[in-house]
Amino acid sequence: MKKFIKNHPYLFLLVYSALFALVSIVYINLGDVRHDYTFHLGRLAGLVQSFEHGDFLPSLNFAFTKGVGYAAPMFYGNWQFYLPALLYLLIRNVAIVYSFFVFLLTFALACSMYYSVFKIGQRRKRAMCAALLSTLVLTWFGYGMTMVAAFVPILFYAMYKVLYQDQNNPVLLGVIIGLLIQTHLLSTAVLAFSSLIFVLLNVRRWTMPRIVSFVQSALIGLVLASGFLIQYVEQANSQMFFFHWAARDYPFSYDMLLKTFWLWESIFRSAYIPMLVVLIVLLVVIKRLKPFCRQLVIVCVITFLLQTHLVPGISLLKQTPVLVLQDLRRISFFVPLLVVMALALSLSLAMNRLVLLVQAVVYGIGCLMVNLPTAANLEQMGIHQEVFDQSRIDPEVSSFGASGDEYFTLNINPANVEADDFGTFMALDNVEVTNIQKGYNNLEFDYQVIDESQPASMIVPRVWYKGYQVEYSNRASGSEPALQTRPLTDEQKARYKKDRMPDVDEEVLYDGKISLDVQGSGHVKLYYQKTGLQIFGFVIETMAWLMTGLYSLWKMLLDRSQEDPALAKKMAPIEKKLNEFFGRFKKGPSFQES
Repeated sequence: MKKFIKNHPYLFLLVYSALFALVSIVYINLGDVRHDYTFHLGRLAGLVQSFEHGDFLPSLNFAFTKGVGYAAPMFYGNWQFYLPALLYLLIRNVAIVYSFFVFLLTFALACSMYYSVFKIGQRRKRAMCAALLSTLVLTWFGYGMTMVAAFVPILFYAMYKVLYQDQNNPVLLGVIIGLLIQTHLLSTAVLAFSSLIFVLLNVRRWTMPRIVSFVQSALIGLVLASGFLIQYVEQANSQMFFFHWAARDYPFSYDMLLKTFWLWESIFRSAYIPMLVVLIVLLVVIKRLKPFCRQLVIVCVITFLLQTHLVPGISLLKQTPVLVLQDLRRISFFVPLLVVMALALSLSLAMNRLVLLVQAVVYGIGCLMVNLPTAANLEQMGIHQEVFDQSRIDPEVSSFGASGDEYFTLNINPANVEADDFGTFMALDNVEVTNIQKGYNNLEFDYQVIDESQPASMIVPRVWYKGYQVEYSNRASGSEPALQTRPLTDEQKARYKKDRMPDVDEEVLYDGKISLDVQGSGHVKLYYQKTGLQIFGFVIETMAWLMTGLYSLWKMLLDRSQEDPALAKKMAPIEKKLNEFFGRFKKGPSFQES
């Protein structure tokens, strides 16, 4: 076994991750319902539905909130759910498929940790301990931030390469940034803050080439995420959303936002107490640690203390965009992974094994033993399956909640979202609607204006986002899809100011659903279509990923050619032509040297 692990570490981690997901299947599907497990099930259900209808880059999700079309894909990247969604088309069991999703997350994190720790420390056994330990410390599988955990070790290794090994290749860090942005924006901001602290701690290592490398990485990351970012910015500027109101009392009261606690309270409120004990040990011996490990420890301490009373002035952050974090524990969410890295790179192998054993016991008792495959638990998993299937077939009967309603309009009423009639026509003014047909990204119906001498209008069961299109036929005519609004009164403006709401002049009516003014009678077809700007963004992003892939392949072949004369001979003509091609544009080093 030892020889197998040494010679095939990633294959071993693959088997381990599969076994981990298998023994954790009940915990994975029930243990973290208190966070956003059902929300992520809804994301997966919507993606499966889009695949079933041939849409592989959806803009809306119709498995949420009575099928009114929720813009989660435009604000929350879907790419991690693609393989699970494809698997669901073959295996119609959501518990197995979501466990497969966790298997992918676990395997990615284990590989990222092993690779990073081994590259820095060159010790396989410690790297393997770190890889196994990392999979046991962040086990909230219904929490969005857990889905970016795999990027944490490789992110700090990419910065280590630049600052400590003077390898100024910006592509690796740029790819990490591009994927982070399209996985979870809030986690990206948290990791950007931790990275900033790390880079500032290394200020003496700053050189102009290293600074340029970091800037290039940031630009590469933005280009690789350009499709997602462009549609995000376009939608965010098309109307005022609920998430723009950071100081709202929903789903948490304003008084609880960015709340700090005493140090001992913060320690015992954390979900990773064993890792905090290790952090204290590392603090005790911090003077004996290598600079990189010392800085990891300092980053951990700073980010953890920000949730405590020890840092003054935190309440002032409620007046800043930081309020979007809601819970300060998010800033220190990735502390356990940095502790695992520092532990593997600084303390003995015996200590690493002891911590791994303790954490395995904690996971086994605290997670697996309290989520056994009992009849009640299996019944609850069956309910999840029913909702999952029904949300794709007929979401008006059963669908997933939107978890905070963040991507609805500013004036959304959460109580209305949960009402049974949220997916029905409303405010039919001088018009009758018949022959209603609802489908994936499609709403069709006939209408008849009662008195053609009077205006006629209706509110249709689709939430408005920029990009909605309408087609009138059979002599029908009417307006483009739009929001129905009215100016704010002075009393409303005063209330908005008191409630710390965004500064707006209008109130959006009917929870942001589409309003149509119609004339005559006839047929209407309503559907969402990507805007020209969105299409442009995804074309740029696709080209960027293709170019990055080709560049990475070329660099890999170049590296191998240094040890393989036959390969070097085959590549020489290609390299010559590339150098001639690039030489037409500018003078400079050869393609290989650049």
